[in-house]
Amino acid sequence: MIFVIIILLLYFFFDGMPVTFFTLYTAMLIIHISLAVLVSTNAKAKQRDGGTLWAVFSFFLGVPIALLYFLLNIGLGTENENKKLKNRQRNAIIYICTVLVVAAALTPVYVHEFKQSVLQEEFDSAGRMAYLNADGTHYICYDKIGKTYSVDDCDWIPYYTPDNKALELEDYSGEVENRDFTKDYCRYVSADGKVRIEQDRAFINEGGYMVDKDAGKMEEIVIEEYDDSDCAYFIYEDKNGELYFNPADCSWDGDGNLVFESQEITDYVKEHKG
Repeated sequence: MIFVIIILLLYFFFDGMPVTFFTLYTAMLIIHISLAVLVSTNAKAKQRDGGTLWAVFSFFLGVPIALLYFLLNIGLGTENENKKLKNRQRNAIIYICTVLVVAAALTPVYVHEFKQSVLQEEFDSAGRMAYLNADGTHYICYDKIGKTYSVDDCDWIPYYTPDNKALELEDYSGEVENRDFTKDYCRYVSADGKVRIEQDRAFINEGGYMVDKDAGKMEEIVIEEYDDSDCAYFIYEDKNGELYFNPADCSWDGDGNLVFESQEITDYVKEHKG
């Protein structure tokens, strides 16, 4: 009961940290202490030399050393009828058994939390809006036409023009003579090379397609984070009231609908559409 209360308190006070860490290491610590006590009291009861040394090794190395001790001392020595020593042995055995039972009962919790931590790590590393796959074992990302990508490949998701030509980012600085090193020479290019959009002119329209637009001819709208942090997003509106977004801020769901990781952008777009 005490062990269960300790685990519950740890889980309550360390909210956000895996309970697995605390249960596992607390259980191992209790088992190793109990093994050391069991070996020490048994050695005293049997009047065996070196009991303290065996107890120390049992504490640091655990079950293998304690088991070796008992195998080497089966039937050896004189049993001491000291009730205090007998009670210590009995209590040590009870503690070990209790911890093993509780650890076994919490195994599903260990497995669940491990899976959740892996999934959370995948979600955090995606860099785009990520969704659980059909069996709930991994996060995936979608492109405009519904193709799926692992979170490791999210940076390589292509963009699509309104006529469904896939565009990928290309660094063409090696082709430029007398380069201006303060400028990025990047563009979005189709596989056949017929479509080329400079990075500073590439925007995603409300339909989720990449288009070539001049930012200087549109109104720039700054969307700040709710928590007043330094992070801000930029949305552009043309004279017809159409919105355009930076490609890095855009994602898609499984149906090809444009979505945003930023709740601020999502809220602004909903309000704009009325």
